[in-house]
Amino acid sequence: LDESTAPHPRIAGDWRTRVGVVGGLSATLMLIYLSVAHLTDSATTLHTLPTPLDTAAPFSVNWLPAYLLMYVYALAPACIIDDRRLLKRWVLGTLAMYIVAVPMWLLWPVTTPRAPIDTASLMGCGLQIVRTLDPPTNCMPSMHVAVATLVSAILGRLDRAVGRLMWLGVGLIWVSTVTLDQHWFLDGL
Repeated sequence: LDESTAPHPRIAGDWRTRVGVVGGLSATLMLIYLSVAHLTDSATTLHTLPTPLDTAAPFSVNWLPAYLLMYVYALAPACIIDDRRLLKRWVLGTLAMYIVAVPMWLLWPVTTPRAPIDTASLMGCGLQIVRTLDPPTNCMPSMHVAVATLVSAILGRLDRAVGRLMWLGVGLIWVSTVTLDQHWFLDGL
C-alpha cells in the first residue's frame, strides 16, 4: 500500500504511551544536553559566531516568554500525535538532531557572552533561573530552534493552519534566543 493512503495505526486514547515516549525522550535528551554543557570546563576553547544581526538585536528580558515557548513545542507531540508512525518519525528526527549536535558541542563548543540581568523583575528572575540551569555553551546548533522546527513540520502535517501558526512561533523562538544572549543567529540557522 502507498503510505499516503494506508490506514494509520492509531493510538488515540492511549495518552500514557504518548506521554511516556515524549516525556522519557525529552528528559533523556535534556540530561544529555545539560551534562555536555556542565562538562565543558574552563580549559576548553570556546568559540563565538557573531554576525551583524546579533549586534543589531538589543538584549531584552521581555523575550523570555517566546524563549520558553519551545518547552510547549517540545511537549506538544504528547498531546497531538495519535499515529504510531508519526510519533516514531518524531522520535527518530529528534534523535537525529542530537546525533549531529552532541559531537558539535563536544568538538567545537560555541559560547555567547551574556548581558547582566536585573533580577528585580519577574522576567529577569526567570532568565536568571534559565541561565543557572543552562550554561553559556552548547550553542551551535540551537536545540530551541531545532526542536521547534521539527515539531512544527510534523504537526503542520496534521493541521496546516496550526502548522502555520507554529512556524510563526519558530521565528519568535529564534529571535528570542538572540535577544536573550542565549544563542547567536547562526546557531538557529
